[in-house]
Amino acid sequence: EANMSWLEFSRWGIQQIMLISRLYYVKNPMIQRGINVCATYVFGRGVEITSTDEATNDAIKEFLERNKRVFGQVALTDQDRRKRYDGNIFWAQQTDTKNTGEVNVRTIDALEIQEIICDPDDTETPQLYRRQWTQKTFDYATGAEASKTMTAWYPALGYEPDVKPEMIGSYEVRWDIPVYHRKCGGPAKWKFGIPLVYAALDWAKAQRKMLESFATIRQSLAQISMTLTTKGGQQALQGVKQQLSTTVGPSASLWDQNPTAVDGSIFASGTGTKLEAFNTSGAGGN
Repeated sequence: EANMSWLEFSRWGIQQIMLISRLYYVKNPMIQRGINVCATYVFGRGVEITSTDEATNDAIKEFLERNKRVFGQVALTDQDRRKRYDGNIFWAQQTDTKNTGEVNVRTIDALEIQEIICDPDDTETPQLYRRQWTQKTFDYATGAEASKTMTAWYPALGYEPDVKPEMIGSYEVRWDIPVYHRKCGGPAKWKFGIPLVYAALDWAKAQRKMLESFATIRQSLAQISMTLTTKGGQQALQGVKQQLSTTVGPSASLWDQNPTAVDGSIFASGTGTKLEAFNTSGAGGN
């Protein structure tokens, strides 16, 4: 256990990996496409949860309908994406303990969970989560927006100690909002998961460099499209240059007086002059 704890990435390190993975999901088309395909493949046809017991089935339907923004098909697809670029999903069960007993489920941003406390006798059983987030408020009178840093503790779903303190240190414990944590991508016994795309980031970088090199080669080869061979000597080459050169320049007219030929034009020449396409076969980029 001690060795595993020494090998585990720090909370700051995992946060940087999540931020980098999110950035790659936004900017790298290969990472984004891979994540989107996986997510839509898993939840493309939706999910159905039913029970043979009629009363239980009605409760399930009501629960899923009320929490559609978290357990609907679109929401589940989005959370599968999060699993791949965050490696962690935290579901907060907001429980109405006074009136109806209903539970409204919401997700907590993985970057906001700063610490996980586990059972001393079983590191695979979480007990408490420390959340730190920025709460924004809006003043309707002035139109000003303000923000402040908030911190609170949340119990793990299923953790019911005999004593439930209202405060841990100087921070409130929200016993009415238990949290369920889904982690993936990290070794066993690690408290936090690792984004699944983390292993692909280096390859995405290499692929980007390869595609940039490929584009550079193609752009270089595209500078010359035709080759003209003539036996007329220097005088003939000078004439060809004059006929093919553009007239647009710093001291010339804005309009090209010698534009390139239109599509489907005819090339006519005397004996010993040959015009052909520039051959790029085998030059790279296949």
